[in-house]
Amino acid sequence: LHIFIRSDIMCGIVGVTFTKNPKETAAIGHELLRRHQHRGDRSAGMVLERLDGFYQEKIDLGTVDFVFGNVNFQTPEWTGYSLVGQVRYSTSGVDEDNPLSRKQDELVAQPYKGIFHGTEFYLIYNGNLTPSCCTDLYKKVYRVPLDAEQEEKNSYVDTELIVKLIEFSKKENFESAFIDACTQLKGGFSIVCLYKGSLYATRDQKGFRPLEYGSHPNGYIVASEDSVFMDVKFPGIKKIRSIQPGECLILERVDNAIIEHSKQWASLTPDKYAICQFEYVYFRAIDSTEKGNRMATLRRSLGKQLARECPPPPNADIVLGVPDSGIDAAIGYAEESGIPYVQDGLRREH
Repeated sequence: LHIFIRSDIMCGIVGVTFTKNPKETAAIGHELLRRHQHRGDRSAGMVLERLDGFYQEKIDLGTVDFVFGNVNFQTPEWTGYSLVGQVRYSTSGVDEDNPLSRKQDELVAQPYKGIFHGTEFYLIYNGNLTPSCCTDLYKKVYRVPLDAEQEEKNSYVDTELIVKLIEFSKKENFESAFIDACTQLKGGFSIVCLYKGSLYATRDQKGFRPLEYGSHPNGYIVASEDSVFMDVKFPGIKKIRSIQPGECLILERVDNAIIEHSKQWASLTPDKYAICQFEYVYFRAIDSTEKGNRMATLRRSLGKQLARECPPPPNADIVLGVPDSGIDAAIGYAEESGIPYVQDGLRREH
């Protein structure tokens, strides 16, 4: 029996692989998730590969602070070199009084576990596959047609279909299986996998969802937003670059060294680049960047353009910004229109 519900469209994902100070890894991963809290507060999860080769996981509904509030990351159970984590944005309503509705919400919390050639791996995902792609993958993976009611309601988990593609792959190694699975996906997505201490990170071929790559004094980090690479709470952290559309970045652990290499599984021409506009107007933190431009600056420019295309009515008195992402756009609108900007709304922090 499978219970499916699609709910991974907007999330924050992070991956960490270090070569030293294993007692710091989990705490840094936790802080990275907190820095992505604005990308989702319905559930949070993190899986760390321990020094003994087993996995330590904590996945539950709620904010990062709620899920990890009582966790002591200095214990041996949370000591290791590599991890993946996710915060999830709920794209469908959940009835807290309905046990089935809550169970469905718990099922889509990530990281998501899979088995490849007898070895566990964990996958985190931010995206949305096209309905036709999901229908085709469902038939391929489960060898039965997608139920008409499920198909109409889009009630299946994109993430599980991707995990099953990797699990059932006939490729000889995980890297080939992961890349082969990516070539079968259609839609907008960012994915990070943890397998045998190595990270495999990729974006869809049009760059619809963001994914950034940076260095830390202990090793390397991948994350949904590059604002974490400018955070003073992470001394020595630096952004290296954005992972390219259709690229698979592999941070392979060999003994206690990390070997970086990448493979381009899909080609991209500049005119095909198509990042989600929702990232510009709403989702990303104001100090994140896109092609070197801060979100705050981009949103202010969008506000000015809006004022030019949709001038205010003659009787307008003030311009209000809805916290947080609407503030800069409202300031730009006010500057262009000449109407005073007033901040008359407050947002309760997580």
